[in-house]
Amino acid sequence: RVVNGEVRITLYSDVREKRNFGGRDTTSKSSGIEIVDRVRRKLIKLYPEYNKSHQRFERFAKMIDIGDATDTWWNTEAEPKKKLAERMQRLLLHLRYSPEETMILVGHSHFFRILIGSLCSEQFKSKDPKLTKSLQMAKLDHCAVAATLCDFGDDDTKEVKIEDFRFLFKRGKLLFDKPKGGKESEEKTRLKKVSWEDFYSAILKEHADDAKLIYGEQGERKL
Repeated sequence: RVVNGEVRITLYSDVREKRNFGGRDTTSKSSGIEIVDRVRRKLIKLYPEYNKSHQRFERFAKMIDIGDATDTWWNTEAEPKKKLAERMQRLLLHLRYSPEETMILVGHSHFFRILIGSLCSEQFKSKDPKLTKSLQMAKLDHCAVAATLCDFGDDDTKEVKIEDFRFLFKRGKLLFDKPKGGKESEEKTRLKKVSWEDFYSAILKEHADDAKLIYGEQGERKL
């Protein structure tokens, strides 16, 4: 998130990976300030050309807010669907009422597949049935960056829906689970490389009425 022009990394346990039987992506060894210390040690090991006391390591460590990861924030066994649905709703409420204007969620593929795939609106499905079906079945590529347009409605009674989805910075790629004895397959979608400015312009053009409500006539965010 961006606070007063400065980037802050806030740890939020509800964005953790969905734990399946035997899964290790959502298992951790650290919590609280131990996470920050571990990050610092890993960075020092990754960049041996810098002195251990280099200001870059300290500056990065200061960017981290441990948030709610103060205790055992991970799952120790497979996560039931009901529990997963509950934390997805908590996450959506957090996003809706957060005072920050700019936020980037960083997480794992199975969680994002369920989150994005379950929220695609009927209008989005009609506009691009192939893409929305792929988003329900496939995982985002490793380190992929994507933007979504979400309709949060006028109040809490309306279910949040995704109205659009775009990959950013590189050609979008979705990974499908490998069949038994086979290799993980990939599908390059017909989405081309797009900058944030191009994505923003396209959203303004396609969703002009909604954009005016959000950004105002001059493109400035209304608070």
